[in-house]
Amino acid sequence: MFTGVIGNDLKPYIPKFDLHLVDLNEESDEKLKSLKKRFLTNSLLTFKYHKNQGYIRKNFSFLIEVDNDIYQHTMLVFLIKNYDISEPEIPKLLKNSSKESKSKIMNVIDAYYADGEAKGIQKGRHNEKVQTTKKMVAKELPISLIAEILNVNEEFVKGVITGTITEIE
Repeated sequence: MFTGVIGNDLKPYIPKFDLHLVDLNEESDEKLKSLKKRFLTNSLLTFKYHKNQGYIRKNFSFLIEVDNDIYQHTMLVFLIKNYDISEPEIPKLLKNSSKESKSKIMNVIDAYYADGEAKGIQKGRHNEKVQTTKKMVAKELPISLIAEILNVNEEFVKGVITGTITEIE
């Protein structure tokens, strides 16, 4: 990217290194599993088999077994979102996990789905208020009355009228 003469004052800030790429398909699972960091191992195996739903589901217990709660939560959310794993499916996928590990994982899963459910309810309430506002505007009710009835501010009502506030998909 940098051509021509570069002044000595800029040289320390220009990265100079070789990039080494590894084709994970060429690496054996045993070699990846021999790495000392479990999150790294599991991430690399997930990338290696990212198109193989069967592998991900068969090895779900292994892939989420990491030595850090934050990493485990990250791995769980990644796998659930990217592989369309439903809540009822998870206990079956955890059949190879220890009882203690299952309990901990299920607590994280419950919190994850509860958060999603709460966001869905909130989204539904928002969309309901938008629809009701539109109906009340069509009936030519005053903005202040609409805001009072729906327990929203007048800016919300004006936003619905102008189209800056819409339904959430």
